[in-house]
Amino acid sequence: MSFVYPGDEKDDFSFIFDLIREYYTAHEVVPKYAEDTNAVGKIEGVVAMSKTDYYPTFLDKATYLLIQISQGHFFGNGNKRLALVTFLYFTITNFYRFRKYSKDEQKEKLRELFPEYGQFADFDRFDATAFAYYNLSIIIADSKHYGVSFDDLKRRVKKFIDFSVEFERS
Repeated sequence: MSFVYPGDEKDDFSFIFDLIREYYTAHEVVPKYAEDTNAVGKIEGVVAMSKTDYYPTFLDKATYLLIQISQGHFFGNGNKRLALVTFLYFTITNFYRFRKYSKDEQKEKLRELFPEYGQFADFDRFDATAFAYYNLSIIIADSKHYGVSFDDLKRRVKKFIDFSVEFERS
């Protein structure tokens, strides 16, 4: 199966950066992503790696993108938000859709998969999907603090994505 990746089109990252500024600036300042061409180049490297045969399926690719960008320290601030929006972009442009779970159902699944993590951030603008993946991005970024190995983290994140995402059949 062929996939559409962030950065395949010239303005993809500008669009992603604009979405972050529009929807995820209520509580923290957003960095000037586009101005740091070195960091943007590193993000493009993560995306390029996701295109390889090492990540053959949508789940493998989505898991890799979410983890690598969440854990990457590409910018002084805004990496988790960048991971969230890049993941959402990748998911939606490849005709995958988020299942209709409530915030409570999403939180229950996150607690099941990540019992060592206890606090969840919620903002008025978050729907259930944004709530789940914003918190998952935080969990990923903090996973070393909780002693979660990289392989275990990949397994758990992949299970959560599989729980919450489905291919939209035409």
